[in-house]
Amino acid sequence: MEDYNSIKSYPNKQMEQNESTDRISSLHDELLGRILSFMPTKYAVATSILSPRWKNVYKLISTLDFDDSLITSNAPQHHDHFKRFVNGILQQCKKTYIDKFKLNCENDNYENSEIGIWVRAAVMLKVSKFEVTIQKDVHCMLPLPKWFTQHLVVLKLDCSFKVRVPKFVKFPNLKVLHLKEVTIEENGTNGLNMVLLGCTSLEELVIVDTQTQNLPIGLRYEIQFSELMCKNIIVLTLDCSYTLCIPSVVVFPKLKILFLKGITLKSMPRSLVPLVYYRKQVNDYHTLNGILSVSPLLEELVINGCNWGGGNLYLRNPMMEKLTIEDGLDGPIDQFSNCTVLLNLSKLVYFNYHVGLAKQYVIQNLNSVEQAQLEVCFNDLDYDDEQDLCDTMLELIEGIRFCRSLRLSAQCTEALTSGAFELPIFRNLIELNITLGVHVNWKDVVLDFLNCSPCLESLTLVQDGMDTELDGNFLLEAELVDCVYSKLKFINIRNFQGLEGETKMLMYFLKNATNLEEMVIHWKSANKPVVFLNIQQNVLSVPYSFCRSIRKVRT
Repeated sequence: MEDYNSIKSYPNKQMEQNESTDRISSLHDELLGRILSFMPTKYAVATSILSPRWKNVYKLISTLDFDDSLITSNAPQHHDHFKRFVNGILQQCKKTYIDKFKLNCENDNYENSEIGIWVRAAVMLKVSKFEVTIQKDVHCMLPLPKWFTQHLVVLKLDCSFKVRVPKFVKFPNLKVLHLKEVTIEENGTNGLNMVLLGCTSLEELVIVDTQTQNLPIGLRYEIQFSELMCKNIIVLTLDCSYTLCIPSVVVFPKLKILFLKGITLKSMPRSLVPLVYYRKQVNDYHTLNGILSVSPLLEELVINGCNWGGGNLYLRNPMMEKLTIEDGLDGPIDQFSNCTVLLNLSKLVYFNYHVGLAKQYVIQNLNSVEQAQLEVCFNDLDYDDEQDLCDTMLELIEGIRFCRSLRLSAQCTEALTSGAFELPIFRNLIELNITLGVHVNWKDVVLDFLNCSPCLESLTLVQDGMDTELDGNFLLEAELVDCVYSKLKFINIRNFQGLEGETKMLMYFLKNATNLEEMVIHWKSANKPVVFLNIQQNVLSVPYSFCRSIRKVRT
C-alpha cells in the first residue's frame, strides 16, 4: 500500500483539467442571465467583452439597475455617457416583463424630461419591483396605469415626483410601499387613501414627508386604514404631518415595527371602542392605546412628536423589545401631565424615554431591559410637593434597576434630588451616564449611584451649567466604594472646569480605581490651557495611579 505522501506527489491530471475549464461559460443562457441580474446593469453589460460567448448574454437579464453613484469621476462627459447608456439599454429592452427597475441619481445634472422619459419607459413594462431615488428636485409625473399596478410587488419612491392616482386603483400584489417626499395628486379622488384602499396584500408601508396636492393651507390630511390593508402589515412607518384614523374593527395581527413621527391620532367616541380593548379602562381609551391593544406581535415601537390627546398610556405588548417615546419638535410636552403610564414589557431590551414626567408609573415588568435612556421634563405645579416629584422619578428608575446601561438627564437628577430618596441596587449595571442639573451637585447623587452599582465599569459624569465650587472631600471622607476599587475601568468627565473640588474627585478615582484603564476629561474651551496643564501635572503626580491613559478633549 502506498503511503499518504506518495499519493500526494502524483499529479492529478483530472483536477488540472477541471481547473482549466471555464465552467461558468458552459452554463445555460437563462441561468447566466439570472446571475447577471443580481448586479448593476453597468457591470452586467461589461461582461459582453469577456468573449464571444458573453457578447449578448446581458440581454437576458431580468433587472434594470441604473446607479450614477458608480461613476468614478464628476467630469461632465462621464455623466453624459451614463445618460446615453440608460437610453440605449431602455431602447434595446424588448422584454414584456422585468423583475426590477431601479434608478438611483445622486448627481443634479439631469433635466426633468430625461428622468421623465426613463420612468415612463419603465412604466410601460410589466415590472415587479419599481424603485426610484433622485436627489435633485425633479418635477415629473408618475402615472399609475392598470397594467403597471397589477404586477407591482415593491414600489419605492424617494423623489419629488407627482403621482397621479386614478379612481379605483388596485395593487393586488403590492407588498412593499415606500413614499418619500412624493406629492400625491388628488384630483378629487382622495389619492393617498385610494392607493391604500387598493393595497390588499401590503406588508411594509413607509410614508415620509409625502404631501397631498390641493390640500387647503393649515388642514392636516386624514389618512385612513382599512381592515383589509392592516391584516398583513408587518412594518408601518409614518413620518409626516397627517391625522391618523383607525376604525374600531381594525386589528394588526402581524405588526412588528411601528414608527410614528409628527402624527396626530384621531380620537374615537366611547361608543365605538372595540370589544377587544379592556372594558374596565374604557375611559382611558385613545387611538394610541387602541393600536397597542390590537398588535400582539409588536416588537419595536417609536413614538416621536405625536399628539394622541393625552391620557393614561398602557404598554403591555408581550413581544416588544425596543421602545422609544419622545416629545420631538412638534409633540405636546404636557400629554403625560396628570396621567398614569403602565409598563408591562417582559421582553423589552432597549428603552428610550424622552418626554414629560407622568403623574404616576406602574411598572409591572421591565426586568429584561439592558439599555435605558431617561430624559424628562416636568412642571413642579403638577405634583403635590417636592417629595411627590422625587417619588415619581424614583418609581421610573426603580423599574429599570436590572439594566446594564443607564443614562439620566439633568432633569432626571433634579427631580430625583428634590426630596429624600433611596436608590435600588443596580446589580447588572455596567455603564452609567449622569448629567447634573443647575441645582444638583456631584455629592447629591454620585456616591449613591456608586454604592448601588457593584458591577459598574464605565462612568460618565456631565455638568450641565453648574458653576459653583464642588466640595471634593465628600468622596475622600466616605468609605471606599467596592465598584471603584475592583470594577471601574473607564471614567469620562464632561464640562470640566478645573475647580479644586473637581481635581480632588479625579485624584480619588486615580488613587483607588485599581482596574482603571482610561480617563477622558472634556474641559471647557473658555478655560486657559495653562489651567489644564497644572491639573494634569497634579494628576500625573499621583504615586499609586493605576490608570493607563489620560486624555483631554477641548469642548
